[in-house]
Amino acid sequence: MNDSFDTDWYPAPEPVSERPVVLIHGFASNAELNWQQTGWLDALAQAGRHVLTFDLPGHGRARDITDPARYTPDAICAALAYRLDTMPDSAAHGVDIVGYSLGSRLAWDFADAYPQHVHAMVLGAPALDDPFQGMDIDAAAAYLNDAQPMRQPRDEQLLALAQRIPGNDAQALLRVVRALVDAPFRPGRLCDTPVLLMAGDKDELAATMPQLAEHARHAELAWLPGRNHLNAVTARAFKRAAIDFLAEPTSKRD
Repeated sequence: MNDSFDTDWYPAPEPVSERPVVLIHGFASNAELNWQQTGWLDALAQAGRHVLTFDLPGHGRARDITDPARYTPDAICAALAYRLDTMPDSAAHGVDIVGYSLGSRLAWDFADAYPQHVHAMVLGAPALDDPFQGMDIDAAAAYLNDAQPMRQPRDEQLLALAQRIPGNDAQALLRVVRALVDAPFRPGRLCDTPVLLMAGDKDELAATMPQLAEHARHAELAWLPGRNHLNAVTARAFKRAAIDFLAEPTSKRD
């Protein structure tokens, strides 16, 4: 599937690198909430980095996409690859990626499937344990549509957080959940892509981050003290570490 994303491009006023940074937001969020309102766009611009953002299917401006085939991780990765292929010089310079939560899972899938596009990645709140694996779709639909309690507290908590975000649509969220349940996370081994994994030390959803790091040859791991799954993305220390990691020459990592 070659449908490109409706993307937003933020050129740095004084670029220090021609390599863009692609930002991939989390479940039930969107590019504005995840990256603009938390200060990431400003921080990256000040660091001289061009930025590309987009809303995942079912989220933000893309919530009205109804074709289930466009929600799968494979389709999302293919659409991103198609978009990068149409960008000037993208093949020559590659991109850096910053993902958060679901965005981290998709970034990992993308680097595995399209390593030629990826220079380095910073993944926030990632996990080897897929929170959508085994989720009961019928129970999710009953909760989102009729507020019926779910048997698994973790599943209900995840969907409850999603519903609290203004503008989210129950049916769009259900399409996202269904696509993720049908395609559980099976991380491939990243042999050439340097990756920094960061999460709040109070984030239960990221408890298996150290196990995920074992699937990458060049992985660094860091915890954000006192932060949880909701507020780690706002941390200045997270932004600072990401910018420094992405600026480091590849030769220094070997």
